Parts: sequence; structure tokens; C-alpha cells
Amino acid sequence: MAILTEIRNRTLLVITVLGIALLGFIVSDYFANGGGQQGGPQTLGKAGSKDITNQEFEAKVQDRIEQYKQQTGNLTTPAGMTDQVREQVWNEFEEEAILVAPAKSLGIDVSPVELTDMFQGQNIHPAVIQNFTNPQTGQFDKSAVAQFRNQALEGDDENAARQWINFEQTLKKTKATSKYYNLISKGLYATKAQSEMALNEQNQKADILYTVKRYNTVSDADVSYDESDLETYYNEHKTDKSFYQENEERAIEYVAFQIVPTSEDTTIILNNINELKQKFSNTTEDTLFVQSYASKGAQIKYYTQRTYPIILEQLVKDASVGQVVGPVFDPLKGTYNIAKVTNIKTASDSVKASHILVRIQNNDTARAQAKIDSLKGLIETGIPFEIIAKQTSEDPGSKENGGDLGWFQEGQMIKPFNDAAFASKVGALTSVVSSAGVHLIKVTEKTDVLEKRLLAIIDKKVEPSSATIENAYNKASAFSINATAENFQEKANALGIKLATNIKEADKQVQGIGEARNIVKWIYESQEVGAVSEPFELDNRFIVANLSEITPKGVRSLEAVQDVVEAEVIKSKKAEKISKGITADITAASSSWSSSVDTAKGISFSSFAIPGLGNEFNVIGSVYGLENGQTSSPIQGEYGVYVVKMLNKTQSPVSNTSGHKNILEGMYQRRVQQGAYEALKDVAGVEDARSKFY
Repeated sequence: MAILTEIRNRTLLVITVLGIALLGFIVSDYFANGGGQQGGPQTLGKAGSKDITNQEFEAKVQDRIEQYKQQTGNLTTPAGMTDQVREQVWNEFEEEAILVAPAKSLGIDVSPVELTDMFQGQNIHPAVIQNFTNPQTGQFDKSAVAQFRNQALEGDDENAARQWINFEQTLKKTKATSKYYNLISKGLYATKAQSEMALNEQNQKADILYTVKRYNTVSDADVSYDESDLETYYNEHKTDKSFYQENEERAIEYVAFQIVPTSEDTTIILNNINELKQKFSNTTEDTLFVQSYASKGAQIKYYTQRTYPIILEQLVKDASVGQVVGPVFDPLKGTYNIAKVTNIKTASDSVKASHILVRIQNNDTARAQAKIDSLKGLIETGIPFEIIAKQTSEDPGSKENGGDLGWFQEGQMIKPFNDAAFASKVGALTSVVSSAGVHLIKVTEKTDVLEKRLLAIIDKKVEPSSATIENAYNKASAFSINATAENFQEKANALGIKLATNIKEADKQVQGIGEARNIVKWIYESQEVGAVSEPFELDNRFIVANLSEITPKGVRSLEAVQDVVEAEVIKSKKAEKISKGITADITAASSSWSSSVDTAKGISFSSFAIPGLGNEFNVIGSVYGLENGQTSSPIQGEYGVYVVKMLNKTQSPVSNTSGHKNILEGMYQRRVQQGAYEALKDVAGVEDARSKFY
């Protein structure tokens, strides 16, 4: 009672504190949303001088998705499509800032005449050819382009008009950026001196003797180094591109708590399917029953002895009509299955047939049926089915083959067609209506008849119950609460700790985990190494993660590249050990190293590798500092230490420098598109913050 009195006495204080806290949230939200614009624009990124708001960006994304739905008639979008559209829209914002805007500032434009030439003139754009090539003839049809354009722009379909205008805008942008790239490429050229130098490098050839002591013949334990050696190498090479981190990366350690069905869960499913078995035996509405209780995609269909589901074969092959067999467990799918034999018949297993298809226009089935009937009459007068099919069938897949569909088993075709084909006699002409249109079917062959059983199958997957899921969550949650930066590894080791590295802010997947965008967002919202997450539910497990490492953008620390530096220092120390006491005498070096003396011929200064040795740039460079008959001192290479003797160095005369100059310029210009885009992107200062929103 004293406690209740104390609570009542402090009620006003509690309300006041809560009010102040709530006001703080409101004020914070007010300024975060642009001074009272609830849900106001937030910056998603920057392309050039333009800030891209999430509202503007998402509006374009949704517009593209709506266009897709209208074009395809689909009410939903395929999995992953939204992410693809977002990437496409972002690239368009980038291209506008990096290419289109700079091109406009230079006066680069596409005139109406040029645009018309791209879809009606002599320089048709490949995208136009692709979209307006007749699938029947394989020929591009300019008149079809003009007809489509006129209908789109002059008709009442606003969606069609918008699609054509967007298409024209895309063509203009493509043409303008092409001009821009051409302008840049024309500024790249090779000098006569560059051409002569490149030809000299190609035409100078060398034949050498060499002996090598490879690093892998010396044990790591035979060389020593200390921290100062590592620091010296790191300081000398930290400006190397390989030591530069392009994007911030993070790493986590994590533990997975699996959600696995228990024996109690299995018993529940088994009892459930046994109850269904009793109801299934009593019902006459088999199709409805299967649709109500079986997994998505389950169906009732005919099976033969060759096609029975393996787990049910022994039970269904001797069952009578109306009998329900099972349950049987399928270990591959993790399901219990029951099956009802709803019919038994004798029929062919496979049919070979041809057909003529007339599609139904404007829901006028009678008109399509009348055409099929007239075609049937022509065939009955003696005109070959194949000729009529080639001339009239509206099924492009079989038309050119005279309507021939080849062999198919029962259930492979849409149901009305399937039933009509298997019920028809060989040579008979049968018409049937399906969702594709009206068909005229001619069965040309059938396999021998055999017994077929119509099976209605119901499956129930053994899945963890809510109690099992809750138990796994409680374990993960308890671990998350008790784990800290200091004890995470100790506690996690007993549960099977795992590591995921090189995680970037925009990643959607995590190594070893799979699709885990929510984990990536948490990783980058957590600012300190050692942060431990709450449980994340992913598929059939709960994940608890520990942020174990942050590698910032820029030059990586010595600790981050320790393994690479260590390997190079060891190699350098081995080179010192191998080279000790070795002079410019190839025979003595070979004897000291117990290695053979070998020959390499036709090496040029522009070579990337020496035959049999691999990429040894230091060796190639040293070779061309030698005169005929001269022997090198020990050369530290990529794979070992070398001593080289020049046998013969020749120089072929340099000719056709102008031709080689053109080759060099072509090489430079072919790299323009990718190189220029990346350079312009750096200049434009593109900033991508999408990972904070998606």
C-alpha cells in the first residue's frame, strides 16, 4: 500500500518528465523534416550540383514500375525488380550530371533531323531495329516505326504517347553522349616519338642464359624480421594502389541460432495430416480439398507406373479408387504426404500431335471457331494439314513446322488441349477452345495404352511451431543481452562463431549469411567496434552479430595489410639470403644454388612474361641493361632470385611509324568511354547515400 501511495504522489512528476521527452521528439522531428514539413524531402545523394531527394527518386522508380505493369499486364513486379529499377534510375541521374549536362554546356545537341534519322533515315539506331524487327520475317520495317509513332502521339492513349516520348529522349541522350565521347577521343593522340619508342621495344629481341633460386626452396623459418622491417616496407609502399581502400568496409563476428522443428512439431503435423486423411476419404470434392489443404502449386493429375512419386509408388499402385494412402514422409522436401486415387483408366502415355491456332479477338469466340471449322472443311477436302497450318496458324512456335508439336505427355499442355488430344483417335480432327484461342488438333501418333491413375496429393511441411521459434529467439536474445565487446568471442566460440568481412554500406548480402540488408544497415548505424546486435530473424535462424572491425576509406593501416606486408618482407629477406656471396658469374651462381642454367630466346622489352618463368618485370628490365656477353648481378624477381647472361641482343629497323601511331591512338581511344566516365564522375562529385534509405 505504501508503494501505491508513493506512485500516486509522484504521478505529476512522471507526467511532466514524459511530456518533456515527447516534446523533445517532436522538436527533433520538426527540424529533421525541414521545419515542419512532415515526411519532407531528404537527400538521397548528389550528382554534380543537383541534390537528389528521396521523393524525387522514388517517384521516378514507381513511375517505371507502373509502366512495366501497364506494358505486361502484371499486377505485381518480379522479385528483385524494384532494386534493379532503383539502380537504373540512379544511373540516369549520374549520367545526367556526368555526361548530359557537360555536353549541353559545350553546345552539343541532337537536332530534329538527326533524331528522325535515327528511326527513319539511313542511320537507324540499334534499339529501334531491335524493337521494330518483324519476328516472322526477321526484317526491320521502317513503316512500322512510323505507324507506331503516329498512333502513339496522335491517339488517345496517354501511356503510349509517354512511352514514345521517353524512347525519343533516350535516343537523343545516347546520341549526345556519343558525340561527347567522340569529342574527348579526338583529343587523344600518339606522338611520333611514342610510336618509335613502342616499335623499338617490340623490335629489340634478346636471347639469354639464366639460373634461378626460387623463394619456395627456402623455408620461412630460415629468415628473421622484426616490426621495424614491416613498418619500413609499409611506409615505402603505402601509396601503392593496392594499399588504398576505395570504400569503407566493415567486418562482423556472428552466431546463428537455428530454428529447427522439434519432435513435438513433427507430431503436431503428423496428427494434422492424419485428420486430413480421414476427411479426404469422406469428401467427394477432391479438387477443392486439394486446393484448400495442399501446398501452393499442388495439382491433381494422371500418373503411370513410370511416373509415380517415388515415396508413394508402393502405396498407390495397388490402391482402389477412392482410397487414401499415407502419410509418407519425403525427406528431400521435409513434408508428410497423403494421396487419393480418384480414377483409373487405360490410355496412351504420350501423344504426337499437330495443331492450328486461331486467337480469339475482342472476346469473339464464335468468329474464331467459325474460322477453325472452315479450315477443318478445307483439310477434309484433301488439302494437307501442314500446308493449312503454315498459311493460317497463329502459333509462331509450331507454324513453320506445319503445326507439329512433337511428342508430349499428359499434363504438359493446357488442360482443354491436353484432354482433347489424349481423347482423340489418330488421324481425327478435333477442335477445342483454350485460354490461347481455338485449336484444330490432329493426333498423328500415340504410344501403346497403359494404366493411368489420377492422384490427388496433399503435402504438409514439417515446420517449427511458434513455441519452437520463441524458444530459439529467447536463446538468441539472452545471448545478445549478456554478450559484450570483451566476452563475445568467449561466449560465441562454444556456439560456433563465424566471420564475415569486406561488408560495404550498400551491400544487400553478407558473406555466409545471404540476403541480410537489415544486418548491413545495423552494421553501419553502429559507430563503435564491439557493438553487439539484437537478434535478427533470417529464414530459419536468428543471427546475433558483433561489429569486429572498421576499415575506413583511404590508405589502409599496417594492421589491415599485415599479411601482405609480411609476405613481401619475407620474400625480400629470402632474396637477401639467396643473393649473399653471389657475384656476376652464372656458372658459380648455378653451382651455389644447385640449379640448372637454362635458355630463353626472343624476349622483347615490351614482353609481359619470360617463357617458363612467368611475369618477371624486374628481370626483363635488367636484361635490357646488359650488353652481349655481359652477366648480371643477382636480380630479385617475383618468384626467385636470378642471374642472367646476355647471349645476343638484336635490334630490327623501325618502319611504318605512322601505322603504329594509328594503332596506339586506337588503343587510347578505345579506353575513352570507361576512363572518361570515371574521371568525369570524380569531377562531378557524385555522392550516393541510398544505403541509408534502402
